[in-house]
Amino acid sequence: MRFVLFMTLLCTASAQADDADGWVSLFDGKTLKGWRVAAKPEDVDKKFWTVQDAAITCDSRGRAKHDYVWLLSAREYLDFDLKLKVRSLRDSTGNSGVQVHSRYDEESFWLDGPQIDIHPPGSFRTGLIYDETRGVRHWIAPVLPDSKIEPAQGVKDWKWKHSDDGDGWNDLLIECRAAKIKTTVNGVRVADYDGTGILDDDVHKRRNVGTRGFIALQLHTGSDLFIQFKDILLKPQPDPLPKVIDPGSAAKPPSDATVLFDGKDLSAWTTSDGKTTGWTVKDGVILTETHREGGDHKSWDLLSKRKFGSAQIHVEYSIPPMPDAKGQARGNSGVKIQTRYEVQILDSFGNVTYPQGSNAALYGFFPPLVNASRPPQEWQSFDIVFHAPKCAEGRVAEPGRLTLLHNGILVQDHVPVVPRKGCDPGPASLLLQDHYHPAVTETPMRFRNIWVRELEK
Repeated sequence: MRFVLFMTLLCTASAQADDADGWVSLFDGKTLKGWRVAAKPEDVDKKFWTVQDAAITCDSRGRAKHDYVWLLSAREYLDFDLKLKVRSLRDSTGNSGVQVHSRYDEESFWLDGPQIDIHPPGSFRTGLIYDETRGVRHWIAPVLPDSKIEPAQGVKDWKWKHSDDGDGWNDLLIECRAAKIKTTVNGVRVADYDGTGILDDDVHKRRNVGTRGFIALQLHTGSDLFIQFKDILLKPQPDPLPKVIDPGSAAKPPSDATVLFDGKDLSAWTTSDGKTTGWTVKDGVILTETHREGGDHKSWDLLSKRKFGSAQIHVEYSIPPMPDAKGQARGNSGVKIQTRYEVQILDSFGNVTYPQGSNAALYGFFPPLVNASRPPQEWQSFDIVFHAPKCAEGRVAEPGRLTLLHNGILVQDHVPVVPRKGCDPGPASLLLQDHYHPAVTETPMRFRNIWVRELEK
């Protein structure tokens, strides 16, 4: 359904499709409808990008005092084939290119993402791939340490013609599949790049580029350039079939889950001092039975040895009966995601406390939408969907998000998750809290059936 809707939206954007093979036009031959200029304010209105002779034309001749100026598509794309025709002047000294799976930062005036190079002064480079993502900025096909490149580092039998060679038009084909990019120039395969582990790494995820994003035509900073583009056609590729998994059952985790406790032992867990003092396994259940007397305030939180970023998390727990305790002293524990963000565990069955500290609260931030707590000693469940915050240059570029089902009831609905200080990079351990409260000497919590499905690897 998503693919059908995507095609419908694309085709209604004044584009014309060839019903025979599915190619969709991104340029109507007359206007820049469906495109916009992205640049610093002083360069936006200089009319570097226009339509001339039924072609998108970039002309900065005699006006080289400018920064980067991109012509950006109005919508973003996932997997696709893109073909277009390009014409350059032999005496053009400027640089251009086609960026794919890219995203423009309106504050920094920068377009992050991979670029297929078009370079009239050194046409051997055309079709090679340069990564413009901040924090990367070097050739990736071929892999080189910076922006320097020599003819011998390109393909041997490259082909390119300028406007005075025949009709002057060159054919460029770009095939994008997730982090994989292939380029073909005038029938010659120039790049066959598998960026898995690179274009989908943490640097690119923070910018939300590399595997999805916008298409853009580039005018390089300081370029004296004349170049034209026409017959810009795109064929969206259908999404791959979803991976088949066994969804499991109440007693059986999904087949693609990482099981952190299967009822046998604590081999997947540790503590800050490497000892599991106070934690035992009995009858298929994790028990914490730490007894504190004489002012011993030490606690031994249990940490998963495996570390996680964005994830789906399932935890089942049982709160002990503590009728003489009240408020935060009554059955207090927690599940901390990445050891940083606590989903509160507390006996909230007839026990009143502050809302942000009640059972199933995102502790200190959001109370649950409803109180779905069961009585003490009954088994309860948390099903958490957690998307980690995205960080850039030590600050939060995008807040995280958390959704929580408590005993099957939605109690946190896509609430924002923001680090208290700076921006935590992740991934980190899942933590089961051994909570200390001065009003009680012990809180014998029970846990079972703990598993995690990683959403981003």
